[in-house]
Parts: sequence; C-alpha cells; structure tokens
Amino acid sequence: MKEKKSLYDDVDLYSLPIPRFYEQDGGRYITAGLFLARNPENREEVNLSYIRMHLQGKNRFGVSFHSRGHMWQYFERAKKANEPTDAAVIIWSHPTLALATASKITGEYRKSGALTGEPVKLVNCETVDLSVPADSEIVLEGKVMMEEKDEGPFTEYTGYISGRSTRNLFKVTGILQRKDPIFMAVAPSNSAEHLLLSGLPKQVRIYKGMQDFSHLPVLSDINWPVWATHFACFISLKENVMGSTGLAKQIGTLVLGLDHYVKVVAVLPYGTDLSDSAGILATIAQRCDFITGSDLDVIGTSYHHLLDPSSVIPGVSSKMIIDATGSIKPSKTIDI
Repeated sequence: MKEKKSLYDDVDLYSLPIPRFYEQDGGRYITAGLFLARNPENREEVNLSYIRMHLQGKNRFGVSFHSRGHMWQYFERAKKANEPTDAAVIIWSHPTLALATASKITGEYRKSGALTGEPVKLVNCETVDLSVPADSEIVLEGKVMMEEKDEGPFTEYTGYISGRSTRNLFKVTGILQRKDPIFMAVAPSNSAEHLLLSGLPKQVRIYKGMQDFSHLPVLSDINWPVWATHFACFISLKENVMGSTGLAKQIGTLVLGLDHYVKVVAVLPYGTDLSDSAGILATIAQRCDFITGSDLDVIGTSYHHLLDPSSVIPGVSSKMIIDATGSIKPSKTIDI
C-alpha cells in the first residue's frame, strides 16, 4: 500500500478529502478512521478504536478519546511517563476490521482474521512502531502529544451536537496511501449507517454473553432498534419457557448489566416480530397494566452512557424493564 507517501515536513492533511458534515460542526472531521495504539503497560496488546478527528492544521487533529474506552486508558498510562504515544489511523481496510473495531475489544486483527478465515497481512509503519494492514487505502502515522487540544463541537449518535471533556492532540508524521485511494467516511449523527456500525458488533457480543450466562436456553430473538439510538432493546423468549415466573425480569436485568446504553428493555412473547415497532407497542398495551413490581420495574440511578441528553447527572439514568410475556388481559363488558 506504500504507493504514495508524505513524511514529516511534507505532510499535508488538506490534500485529503476530509468532509465537513454539518454547518454547526466545528470543522472537517474524519469519522471512519480506525485509531491504532499499543497498551503502554503491555506492548503486545494493541487496540483499534473509532475516534472523532477534527482537522486543525496541515499535520494535526484535535481528537477526543472516549473516557471509558481503551484508547483513553492507554493515553492516561502514557502520561505517567510523559512520553507521546505512537499511533496510526487506518482509513479503510477490510470490512471485518471495521466491525471488529466497533466491538470495543482488543486483538481486533485476530478477530478480523477469524471472520475472513485467514490472518490479516500486516506491514510496518514508516515513522512509528506499529503495524497496519497491507490492504489499507490510507494510513496516517503520528503521535498523541501530551498537551490538550480543543476540538468540536460535533454531532453525536443521539442526533445532538456536543463538545467533549477529553481533548487531545494527534500530530501526524506520515501519510501512506495507494495511488488512487478510497477515502471512507461514515455519516455521523443518528444516521442508520452510524448506528448499525456501532450497534451490530455490540449486539453480537451481548447476545453471546446472555446465552453464556443464562441458566438455560431462553432467547428466541433480540433486537436493538435503530430509531432508539441504542437506548431500547426488545427480546422474545423461547416458547418452552413462556410463563416461567420472574424469568422476564431476570433476562431484562441481565441485558441492563451487559449493555450500559440500554434504558428500556421489553421482554415479549415467543413469535413476536421484533422489527415491527407498532406490533410491539400493541403487545405491550394488551398485556401490561404497568403495575410496578408486576410487569414493570424501574431501576434508579444506574450507570449509563455519558451522551444521553436526558440525563440530569451525566452517565447516570433510571432504567425500565417491561414484562409483556403474560397473557392478554381478559376483556370486560360494562352495561351502560
């Protein structure tokens, strides 16, 4: 992939077609870059993360690391030694690597290789001690510096413009690219492509966790609807466990424990079409009288995502479990 390269003083990020998505954004942003770094306390461990990157000069970005993510943890550890952190940004490689990066794990190269059935072929960077996929379209090499750098505001997955409390400087020391590279961008805000990319790998991980920790096979189907921006989850149970007292609440509680984004969990009968939002609401209306402790449970002051605009205390929210697995309430006739 080293068909064209610019190093050190020759770096000019303005040569890349980095877009400005919305008038209210602070500037031009890379949204599909896979940000790569090593764990300073375990050099064998590398992490790839999606990091919003605000173009602020021919060789620099203001970047914002998620304060609960791997990259922020790496940077905090590097600060103890007061040394810049080697980093690289991969702008498009194999789609499986994009999915692995969105999973919020480490060892993404191995996960990507497992999905494709063959190891990811890597090549060494030119200016930093990192390896990147040989099929990368564009790679930005550089260092995360010690000083802070303001960035933003920028639109987030909730559909709101936001600033961030984490403000970092990424100084680029090299651009490696193919002769006619593909520049990848993900539409930000609450676009379907943004929410599906961030949601799909998470859903697989949480579904597996629920299968592993449930005391018997209970899940028929599970869905995080895109329109709920990760805050709602619908579950249907297997037919043979329908009617098991307390099971719906136990499963709903497990989802809330595995996914801190979720605020509302609805557990539904076997056979429910979880893609039919109107049908789900009708099922809930027919089967629930919303008596707390019966088919409705509210859990207060729970750990939550920092970007929920409804939270009075950042990172904290009340959460709800709805048990709609009971029988349809019998109709009653009233003489008038």
